Parts: sequence; structure tokens; C-alpha cells
Amino acid sequence: MVSQRIGDKNILPYMHVILAYLFGLAFIPDALIYVDGCVPWENITIFVNTLGRSGVVEAHFEGTEFPQQMSGTGRQLPEDFVMRGLIWALHYFSAVFFQRPSCGR
Repeated sequence: MVSQRIGDKNILPYMHVILAYLFGLAFIPDALIYVDGCVPWENITIFVNTLGRSGVVEAHFEGTEFPQQMSGTGRQLPEDFVMRGLIWALHYFSAVFFQRPSCGR
């Protein structure tokens, strides 16, 4: 499983999409029952627990709204655009996540 590649930053986009997918399934009653046996929960737990947190503002991801709106460019990740509009990602992005920030006009 990809999640066993601890320390490999090349798998971060893949794991982001997988975790967002599992998050989306949580909103569908009984959906996780069908994938529970196929998801390597222990490997995912180890992978997530080994991610570094240096330079991370915890309020950005531990608040009630995640992902939070950030100002400036670069707030979206490339894989966010791939997931945008998919039925399982409806609850993942806020309604304004893909809007351009105002230019102060």
C-alpha cells in the first residue's frame, strides 16, 4: 500500500485524495461498511501520525471549518481541482473555496 511509504513526499497528493474520499463516504449512511475491510486503517494511521507539523498553524485544520479559506494565491492544491465537483467531495470544500480573493475593490 502506498501509505507504507513513510517519508516519501511524492505520495502526499495521493493520500490527500484518498483521505478526502473516505471523508466524503462518511456522509453517506452505511457507505463505509462496504469499504471498511479494504481500507488499510493501521497503515493510514501510522502514515498520518508520522507527518511533520513544523510551521503548521493548527487552527487552519483543527477548526470547525476545514479546509479554511486562505488569502493570496496557492491556497488550493493541484489535486483539489481534480476533486472539485465530484459527488463525494461535496462536503469537503466550502462553497467559496475556489473563488478568487477580492482585490480590495
